[in-house]
Amino acid sequence: MWLLLVSALLCSSAAEIHFPAEIPSEVQVTLAALVPQDVSLALAIDKAFPSDEGFEVSCSYNVTTVKAAGRRGLLFGFYSLLRRVGYGFLHPQHVIVPEIYGDLCLNFADAPTCIGRCGTPMLGAVRGSHYHTQHPLELTNVLNGFAQDGSFDSDAKWEAGLDAWTNYLQWLVAAGQNFVEWCLLEADPWEKFSTAPTRQARLKRVVAM
Repeated sequence: MWLLLVSALLCSSAAEIHFPAEIPSEVQVTLAALVPQDVSLALAIDKAFPSDEGFEVSCSYNVTTVKAAGRRGLLFGFYSLLRRVGYGFLHPQHVIVPEIYGDLCLNFADAPTCIGRCGTPMLGAVRGSHYHTQHPLELTNVLNGFAQDGSFDSDAKWEAGLDAWTNYLQWLVAAGQNFVEWCLLEADPWEKFSTAPTRQARLKRVVAM
């Protein structure tokens, strides 16, 4: 799992990273764990930047700076930088960390793009995924308010699945995506739970992450 990888890497990480206040502390931990020890990196908000999702990476005096208009652009820029030096984000639970990475002192500007039809008339330029909860996939239960064992009477058991959802969201951003959707399930055996306040509260937490 991504979070387990983070915990293992943090023990030896000595990278110098400067984060703006717009980046939540839990996201800072995830990003810091991925940065090599001998790197100085700064993420900077520039409200005058012309694009919400675009970013600029520059290097001066061995300090690499990722600049964007907001949090989304910063994260896209951060992961784009890592991909350029050998990192791979092929699966939410498998991050490829290179044994020998390229020089992070780079200068480039970019923005996420899509191939073919990009977005929809209602949603605009979205790039994302449909998570097929009609099948028993890893996140089907947590995205429908259930614990991994299919029960729904314990918040603690349901919350145990949120780490996997966090990993999936980080992977979406690392892949330059900005949208995810899934189907909410309903069945006669748990009809009352389908519209219960408990389920609604859990779904609100999932969407807010």
